[in-house]
Amino acid sequence: MKWGVRRSDKELGKGSGGDKSDAHNKSADVHTTDKEGHTTVTGGKHMKDMSDAELKRTVARINMEQQYAKLTYKPTLMDKGKKIAGEIVLGVAKQQISSVLNAQASSAIAQGLGKQKSFKLQRKRQKLGIPNPPVFKRPGLAAPNAADRLG
Repeated sequence: MKWGVRRSDKELGKGSGGDKSDAHNKSADVHTTDKEGHTTVTGGKHMKDMSDAELKRTVARINMEQQYAKLTYKPTLMDKGKKIAGEIVLGVAKQQISSVLNAQASSAIAQGLGKQKSFKLQRKRQKLGIPNPPVFKRPGLAAPNAADRLG
């Protein structure tokens, strides 16, 4: 195209005559893929307006595009970093949960064994005729001295 020179419709490819509806419908189906790999059909007919053959062809095309994207996927450095960071976070979370559960289980076992030992000690004292000392549950109260226990 030169300045000041006009081209005719024939030169531009805009020939007159002929039904272009088939060519228009074929070129109107544009398949686009977003960053997540989801393919959408833009332009053309809506799904309700498509025949079974057209719908099958469109679905087959979308499936092929998704398969191709999966087969040719090459992870970027950012993807690799995200994967490594996710694995580290998952490992730390597992470790923390494991340590908390172990601490709770140990505490429960120790508490259960302590009760069992104190119960055995109480029975032994009863057999020997020694009175059991009073139980102080508040941490602020001091236990009585040994002379108070005997008397």
